[in-house]
Amino acid sequence: MVQVYRDAKRLGKGGGAVLKGLELAETEKICFTDADGSTPWYEVKRLTDMLGRGMEMIVGSRWMRDSRVKKKEPLLNIIAGRMFHYLNFLILGIRVKDTQCGMKCMTRDLAKELVKRVAVRDRTFDVSLIYNAMLLGATVREVGIEWTHDENTRMPILHAVPFMLAAIVAMRLSHGRRSERIGPLLMRVYRNFRFY
Repeated sequence: MVQVYRDAKRLGKGGGAVLKGLELAETEKICFTDADGSTPWYEVKRLTDMLGRGMEMIVGSRWMRDSRVKKKEPLLNIIAGRMFHYLNFLILGIRVKDTQCGMKCMTRDLAKELVKRVAVRDRTFDVSLIYNAMLLGATVREVGIEWTHDENTRMPILHAVPFMLAAIVAMRLSHGRRSERIGPLLMRVYRNFRFY
């Protein structure tokens, strides 16, 4: 069965579209991927088949040894992605290398908990999803996938990166022991910016 959800206003990448999908999904295993078709449909089945074997979230990756990248991103994107990975690791402790790959699968129970917790509504949505899964104690695994860069899909690197950095700092502060005021305040300021 296919269910289509429409909203009168623009919901943004993560905030509306994906989170609404996670909220409405009724199957035991839930998966979402990029709309540009960069990942073939059969990868959805392969990754969802892995769920339930001690894994609650699987993150598709372009950076694993078994990844099959048919067409690479521009060099600037690759460099920015690597730098963002190290910042995620240093600030949030996230070991997933490719947080920004659009292919992610998870159990329904985990998805329903994440919908309640994830506050970020833009390009750092994926980071927030993984970070909150970690905070919940979920088992997260990164798996190489087949992926092809779409020339029509662009990210404003120089404009987006500063705000993405602000977002991960806000996430860290929001969950720090002495940040009951600073973290939420920084997150509220960050949410007022739009760059997607």
